[in-house]
Amino acid sequence: MCRGLCPPQQLSIVVRLKGKITAAAPLVSVRQKGIERLELLGCSFLFEPGGFIYEDPAALEELVDGILALKRPLRLRRVPSAAEEIRLLRERSERHAYTTVKETEASLWLSCKGGWSEFESALSSSRRACFRRAKRRAEAEGKVQFEIISPDAENVDRYLEELLVVETAGWKGQHGTALRLNEPLKRFFYLYAQAAARLGLLRLGFFRLDEKAIASMLAVQCAGRLWVLKTGYDEIWARCSPGALLMHEMIRYAFEQGLEGYEFLGIDEPWLRVWTDQAHSYVSTRLYPYSLKGLFGLGLDLSCQAAGKVMRRFK
Repeated sequence: MCRGLCPPQQLSIVVRLKGKITAAAPLVSVRQKGIERLELLGCSFLFEPGGFIYEDPAALEELVDGILALKRPLRLRRVPSAAEEIRLLRERSERHAYTTVKETEASLWLSCKGGWSEFESALSSSRRACFRRAKRRAEAEGKVQFEIISPDAENVDRYLEELLVVETAGWKGQHGTALRLNEPLKRFFYLYAQAAARLGLLRLGFFRLDEKAIASMLAVQCAGRLWVLKTGYDEIWARCSPGALLMHEMIRYAFEQGLEGYEFLGIDEPWLRVWTDQAHSYVSTRLYPYSLKGLFGLGLDLSCQAAGKVMRRFK
């Protein structure tokens, strides 16, 4: 993770030790708009939910105190709204820092309790009909195959290359956001996928038409849930809805594996509401110590916010 996300000199992992690590905050020093602040490792890079790791409340309290003792500006983005670290940071920094907390983008999830048949029958009849029509269109073009695999570390790279080809063939390739066009992000996902494969956690999904992948998905199966990290499809086959059909099969897989839930990650988007209306809520918090660096950061952030409002008004 560290190798893929930041240079070693920028890493500031705060830990609490009592013969073993009982709490950890994987923080990294990031400079943006002239402000150097600490944030969760990978937050700016991936924009996925995160938080601290701790064994018990006492360990978390000591961890928070250690972070505040650094007297450095801090930004935590997309931390669960009910996270105890948010409450403690506000409570324990009240006399020593200015803190803001605001809601930010949610992520969708669905419960896998109740069985696949029950879930599928709860989808609207028109939606189920759309899936059937899309699959028939694909079958009219060639042999349809859905593949969900858990590759080992020796062969994971060739599957990842196939996944990247599919993703680049879609809108992400057109907009320049595909992994193949972003070397740092590509490096991270290769390292992450290799590590997950070694642990037996990696799950790759493919929708193949005459053995050629036209939709792909990268996920990990961990803590009783399937976590979706990357999706893509070849837009040449958009009329067959390959992305939606592969999602359908991956959700079926989660149910058949007896998992507790399916995590879409990313942000709450209308096209994902086809599957669920259950959402995790998150907040973003910024902490500015009453120090020269902290007050400078606060002033600069407030100035940027004010300038943004003025620019939007005159658009």
